[in-house]
Amino acid sequence: MTPSQPLPPLDPLDAAPPSRLPTAWGRSDKIVLICGIAAAILAVIYHSILTTAKIPWAQRWILAFPLHWSWLLPLAIAMLADMRSRTRWTLALVIYGVALPGLSALSLIPLGNLPPIEQRASMVGYELMGTTVLTAMLGFILLPLISAFDSRQPLGNYPQVFRAAWRIAVQGVLAGALSMCVLTLIYLGAKMFAMIGMTFLESLFGETVFWLAAMPVAFAVTLIGIQRRPQLATVLQRSWLTLSAWMLPLASVLGVTFAVALLAQLAFGLRAGTLSAGVLIGFSGVWIKLVNATWQDGGDTAPFGPRLQRVLRWSLYCLLPLAGLALYNVGVRVDQYGWTVSRIWAAFAALLAVIYSLGYLCAALRATRFHAILARTNYVAAFAALAVLTALNTSLLDPRRISAESQTQRLIDGRLALEDFEFGLLRSQTDQYGRDALQRLAAGAANERDPRIAELAKRSLAGEYISDSDRRPKVRAMPAMTVFPAGRTVPDDWWPAVEGDYFSDVDGCIDMANRPDAATKPPHCSVIFADLSGTGREDLILYVPGVSRPRIAEIFRVFTKNKSGTWERSGTLARAEGIEGFDGFDVAVAKTDDGSPPDEGVSALSARIAAGAVRTAPRTDRDLLIGNTRLKLQ
Repeated sequence: MTPSQPLPPLDPLDAAPPSRLPTAWGRSDKIVLICGIAAAILAVIYHSILTTAKIPWAQRWILAFPLHWSWLLPLAIAMLADMRSRTRWTLALVIYGVALPGLSALSLIPLGNLPPIEQRASMVGYELMGTTVLTAMLGFILLPLISAFDSRQPLGNYPQVFRAAWRIAVQGVLAGALSMCVLTLIYLGAKMFAMIGMTFLESLFGETVFWLAAMPVAFAVTLIGIQRRPQLATVLQRSWLTLSAWMLPLASVLGVTFAVALLAQLAFGLRAGTLSAGVLIGFSGVWIKLVNATWQDGGDTAPFGPRLQRVLRWSLYCLLPLAGLALYNVGVRVDQYGWTVSRIWAAFAALLAVIYSLGYLCAALRATRFHAILARTNYVAAFAALAVLTALNTSLLDPRRISAESQTQRLIDGRLALEDFEFGLLRSQTDQYGRDALQRLAAGAANERDPRIAELAKRSLAGEYISDSDRRPKVRAMPAMTVFPAGRTVPDDWWPAVEGDYFSDVDGCIDMANRPDAATKPPHCSVIFADLSGTGREDLILYVPGVSRPRIAEIFRVFTKNKSGTWERSGTLARAEGIEGFDGFDVAVAKTDDGSPPDEGVSALSARIAAGAVRTAPRTDRDLLIGNTRLKLQ
């Protein structure tokens, strides 16, 4: 087949004459409209109950089942309206009317009750949104399988399953877009009437109930129009797949080139930590999608000649290294920083990419059964996704539980610094699992490491915000510093005062001192004794050089003893001529006073301080007096 030849009918509905729309409403049209009206009524009732009745907010599972039942079942029935098999209808009603809403409700039962401090609609909505997304993903994957999968047919009737999946996706996207266009048109009309004083229609758009009722009905009406023209979805599907298939050669070139370049650079010690798992997963996903867009349902649909198709199949050998590297990179991040919700989802996506790439590699190795192996691989990936998503929607693989337990255990073991432990996020974003972890910490599970952890956990459970200053050590050890004049000793009470009250000023000194190569380099920070006031009283000046990575500008802090004998920050010094170097940072590009370059990684000013090139100078400007008010030039 060539691109210029007409496409054969791909679906029984495609054989309908395209010249005229059917005038009578068919069975599927009535089903879709009834589903739209039913969804609108259920949404309004559900909203009314939430806003007027006394709702047990703490028992979120009670809310989950009716919420998902009210939108999931009507939507699924509408998308499957043209299905004829009673067995398939029974299966669809059981899955979308009982199984999936029940699964979403059961997933919230282990979370227990919200404590009184968090019993509010925003917290409940946050948790319901998570399980709603998982339920929607499960429901979408199941739609084409329920609609067309047949184990009695070769490859499970894969061509029809493929077409059903894309038809449902195209019809859903088109109906959603057109329904928004319809509502936008009504809104513009309401604005026009409002200009002449008729504001009733405009006021409806400010009511939540109007949107809850209008959206399902508008979606149903536009979906009926789309389903009555099945050729429209088919043409759009084929056009999009064929056009996007032309990007497969480019993706193959990029993927093969990257794989070859990566193998070449492995000899130079490239670390997985320098690679982005998200980028690799995203590129692998696009590559997989383009493969399906090219060969589609197994027919002669590829818009390329036999030679180019052969080359494209060979390029699939490089898909597995990319997907495997993405999965390995996620594993490295988990080993370094533990599990989080985002890393669990990344691991799921990388695992799916590996499944696809393994199957596609087998297909490339067996060219005579290429389409059949592609189909089986897509089935395996779909059922694997269903299994994992179901587990993620239960306590078995609940991302919140895994994240809370991982981060808490890392804190107890000492692999996670207390300063990096987010008490508030653990309580609010991992739900009951996070509160259970905080209860464990409050009971003293980490007392051997730091008794303060139990106190902070108790405060967090009580709803207090745990700030950075609460989590950091009370007094960190003073790092080595260059002192001017040489031989002077920093007062014992200076560092505790500075580190306790002005810890952000010395964070850069401590961070640089903790670097692996710090022992081989001069001290990063400096302390200068100088009389800046001219009164004979010495001030202490803390100098923190700026570095370009991370972007930290240089700091000059002046500390003076107050009348009570404690050190306090009395001012900040700034260069009159600005910071030397490039990009606004003091970097090692200047020379010292004797003409020699400073040590690598040491700022020019640090080298001058170490050389003793420090002195005070009188100011050359004058103050302005207006009456008895003295104004100083800063």
